[in-house]
Amino acid sequence: MKDGGDCDLLSRLAACPEFGMSEAELEALLEPCNYTGRCEQQVEAFLSSILPVLNAAVLTETTLDV
Repeated sequence: MKDGGDCDLLSRLAACPEFGMSEAELEALLEPCNYTGRCEQQVEAFLSSILPVLNAAVLTETTLDV
């Protein structure tokens, strides 16, 4: 892997009887969405708290002269 090769860690771990897991099971553990915690709920709560402010905002056209 140091020389840009493929990472074979999961296949090596799956081949190790002490782990007792298949490569597919190990890959499933590494799914990023399993580790987001309460992010989804926190974003929803934040957006619902600022939505009234955003809805009340008046859009104005602004220009920037450089």
